[in-house]
Amino acid sequence: MKLKILLGVVAVSAALLSCDIEQKIKELEKSSDAVDAVWDYNAAASHFQAVSKATDDVVTRSEGGYDIPITTITPADLTTFPKDIVVDFGTVGMEGNDYRIRKGKLLIKLENGWYREEGSVITTTFEDYYQDNFKIEGKRIATNKGLNPEDQIFFEVEIEDGKITDPQGKIVTYEQKNLRTWISGEDTPFELWDDVYELDGTQNGKSSNGVDYKIFTRVGYPLVIDLTCPFVKDGVLDVEISGAPQISVNYFKDVDMDEVPDCSPSATITVNNVDYPL
Repeated sequence: MKLKILLGVVAVSAALLSCDIEQKIKELEKSSDAVDAVWDYNAAASHFQAVSKATDDVVTRSEGGYDIPITTITPADLTTFPKDIVVDFGTVGMEGNDYRIRKGKLLIKLENGWYREEGSVITTTFEDYYQDNFKIEGKRIATNKGLNPEDQIFFEVEIEDGKITDPQGKIVTYEQKNLRTWISGEDTPFELWDDVYELDGTQNGKSSNGVDYKIFTRVGYPLVIDLTCPFVKDGVLDVEISGAPQISVNYFKDVDMDEVPDCSPSATITVNNVDYPL
C-alpha cells in the first residue's frame, strides 16, 4: 500500500512538472511569435515610410518645377487640381536617396492643393511596385490638417489594405492611422532631405506567421522620422498580441552619450521584461 501511494505521488508530481514545462514552452513559443510579429511590423512600417519619402519627394519637386524624367504629371500646370502623377521606376530598379532599390510605378493623386496647403490630400497606390525586391500593395492617404497649436504643419496619414510580400513569398498585412507632425525642415520647402517628422497613432496587421498584432505609439514618446536616416531614430511602441505577455519596442540609441538619438538600425524589443535586439 505504501509503495502504491509513493508511486501515485511520483506520478502526480511528474504530471504537474510536465504541465509546468509544457506551459513554459507555450509561453516561450508565444514570446517568439510576438518577436517575429514585431519584426514583420518593423519591416512593413519601414517600407511604407520609404513610400512616404518617395511620394513626398516627387510631389514637392513637382511643385518646385523641377524636371523629374521618370514622372508624368497631368495636368502639367501648377494651379489645376486634382492632378495625377505617375512615377515609373522601370523594371530593372533605380536607387533612391534613401539607398532603396525601386521598381514599378507609384500612382499619386493630388487633390485640393500642394503638399503644404491645408486640406490637400495625397493618395498613393501601386502598380507592380517593389522596394528592395519586396512587393508593396495597398493605399496611402495623407491629408494636410493645417497647423497644430505649436504652429507646425501636421498630416493625418492612413494606410489601407497594406500588404508586403517578401522575395520568398511570405506576406505581412499592415494598416495604419497616424498623425504626422512636421517638426523640422519646413523652412526649406523644396529640400525634402532635411525634414524631420513625429508620428503618433496606431498600426495593426497580421505577421507572416499569421499572428495578429496591434501597435500604439507610447504617449510622450512619438516615433521620430528623419528623412536623412533610413531607420526610425527615436520613440517607443507598445504592442498588443492576444495571449502574449507585455511587449514594447524602444528605438532610441545614443552611442555618443549626448542624449541625441543616432541613425541606427538597432532597437530593443522587451517581452515580459526580457530584452531582444531588433
